Amino acid sequence: MRSHPEGAVGAPRLPPPGPPSGWPMRRQTPPQLNPDPDPASSHAGRVRLLLLATLVAVLGTASGGCATIRVTDPARTATEQFLISGSIQDAVAALSMDGLRDQLVFVDTTYLTGDPPPSNQGGVAAGQIIDRTRPSQDLLFLLGELRSRMLREGIRLTAQRDQATVVVEARTGGVGIDRYEFLLGIPSVAISGAATGGATGGVPLNSPELALLKSTRQLAFSSVAIVAYRPKGGELVSQSGPFTGRRLRADYWILGTGPNTVGDIPPAEK
Repeated sequence: MRSHPEGAVGAPRLPPPGPPSGWPMRRQTPPQLNPDPDPASSHAGRVRLLLLATLVAVLGTASGGCATIRVTDPARTATEQFLISGSIQDAVAALSMDGLRDQLVFVDTTYLTGDPPPSNQGGVAAGQIIDRTRPSQDLLFLLGELRSRMLREGIRLTAQRDQATVVVEARTGGVGIDRYEFLLGIPSVAISGAATGGATGGVPLNSPELALLKSTRQLAFSSVAIVAYRPKGGELVSQSGPFTGRRLRADYWILGTGPNTVGDIPPAEK
């Protein structure tokens, strides 16, 4: 046979020399890229992260902006005003305007609100401006509702009494609210001063109210009437009223739950 020199083309490739026969083989393990950290140090890191997050939250809450909403409590509640104004609307709506269509009418408020101010105050005709020392917002609304009803009925209004063909006097028998209360149970009573010294810190002590059934009803009543006559000669043209308008709000408590509100005014409507 013909021998080939080592490295020559066509020479057979011999396997690399291995370990001697019978030697023990060493098992190679892959390197660990992320060895497990110490459990104690991992737990401490989580605790520090939690404390840091808590501190950030507390500081954010303490240093955050504050908002204050201004709340006002007027002397008159919306319920009171809607009860009265609604009853006035019902009373004025019942008035008859027969014989006044196409007439030039002056509305005299003397018998509605008291003596009018002198006519030389601000150049306003006497009887057309309500005396501010006596009438309330309710009577002002009554007058405005009456004038609005007249205009809708085709009546012409004037601020000059001497130019009017008809004078209409408005009057009211009353504008107000009655309240009715009912309680089935034990009402709240003042605790005897002999046992408690009368008060704690200057505040009187009352026993709690134990109500099986309780109700509060508010009824508004408004009365209005008009009379129309000729300014010259005083001839009667027409009259209407008095008519009474009514509005209601009722609140109920059953076994301490409530209030359940019913009525025909906006604050009581669902």
